[in-house]
Amino acid sequence: MPRSKSATAKHQPKGSGGSPSAVPRPVPPDAVRVWRGFRLGTLTPQDFLTDLGTIFIPVTAQLQRLYGLTAYLPTVLPTSKPEGVPDEIALVFYESQQAYTDTSAIVAGRAYSLLHRTVFAFPASQTGFPILFQSTANLGQPYHLFTGAVD
Repeated sequence: MPRSKSATAKHQPKGSGGSPSAVPRPVPPDAVRVWRGFRLGTLTPQDFLTDLGTIFIPVTAQLQRLYGLTAYLPTVLPTSKPEGVPDEIALVFYESQQAYTDTSAIVAGRAYSLLHRTVFAFPASQTGFPILFQSTANLGQPYHLFTGAVD
């Protein structure tokens, strides 16, 4: 008799640690998480940059790829940026919104979520999935313009 897939199977790592596959992995436009991060006030700008470069950005790519991350495009702004502009902006591509949500069901996903608080200030830092732009934009809401998945 065939075995059914266990409920926890979807939480298993998707990769074996080898190099990324060359197979296209189209992502729906509403599965690209938009991150706007503000430096934690207790960190000096240099410590913030060091922690991002040696811990936070590498662990995002290494860990989240196992759970549905398909691309990660972080941008760190100059320390001389205007007040009110985030210190880091990132587009975080997941296979689906559900793949991102599922990471909260595993220890590694919850630990990754908590890692944000070691370098970023909350509630100033914001993240969210975009919605289809209709006619009016609201400040703080990410939008997408097209409905087709792309790689």
